[in-house]
Amino acid sequence: MIFKIIINQWKKISNLEEISKHNALEHDASLTRKDKHLGDPLKVDPELVDKFLELQVDGKINIDSVAEYREIRLNNSRENNPELTYGFMQKVLSANEGVMLLNIFGASTNGEIDIGLLETFLKHEKLPEEWRKPEKAVAPFDVFGKAMNLMKKYDELEKEQKK
Repeated sequence: MIFKIIINQWKKISNLEEISKHNALEHDASLTRKDKHLGDPLKVDPELVDKFLELQVDGKINIDSVAEYREIRLNNSRENNPELTYGFMQKVLSANEGVMLLNIFGASTNGEIDIGLLETFLKHEKLPEEWRKPEKAVAPFDVFGKAMNLMKKYDELEKEQKK
């Protein structure tokens, strides 16, 4: 189902300008960009990146860090964005955003990303010099399987928060 949703979103995009349309791929509660109602959702917000990197464990970001930060970002959006749009589609986009980072930058380290690599990529929007592409191609089904696992972590964090 997630695979079909993402494919349908991509089919709607006929040019690069459409990527920036709200809720095409850009979405509220992004890991590194402000919500559309709160600022420019297309520019990296260095403060958001810094807050994300604070969740490192031994200098690495992992799937738990991504899940925890998404929960922080979502709660912040709920508090500050009266026009928040966050449903299943945005949850799927958010999970895929996190998993792509983990797969592309953490594939050689079991899904853990060195915060130096991540900071260079997220803040400066360039590939770090020390980065090496994954030895194996990142297959769509790998991404979707890991996205499902990440969404389960999202659900667990939301349940814990409601207690």
